[in-house]
Amino acid sequence: MLLPYTIEFKANVPDCDTRYLEIAHFLCFSANYIADSTYALVTAIVRLSDDIGQPCSIQSAFIIPRETLTDAMDTLVKHSQADTQFIKAARSADNEVVKGLFLAAYHGNKIDW
Repeated sequence: MLLPYTIEFKANVPDCDTRYLEIAHFLCFSANYIADSTYALVTAIVRLSDDIGQPCSIQSAFIIPRETLTDAMDTLVKHSQADTQFIKAARSADNEVVKGLFLAAYHGNKIDW
């Protein structure tokens, strides 16, 4: 469920590596730029999710009021920051950015920042 958000977040930096461009070419998407390949890849993942009935947002997957997410946010951020994969990520994120990621994933919003 969080894969499209992760891809958008990691790819949304000026010096992003070319992994998403390579994946797009492997999947025969006609993208020649990292931004285009990221968009094509995320769009394909969202379409596949829709086709198989997989929700693409926390809000649509679970019956969790936003207040519950807000109340749990500090714990979610703390646990996310402690994850070893998060520490090794290509793009670092402070607590406010992580909160923004959770809110985007909750509402199904694009990560374009």
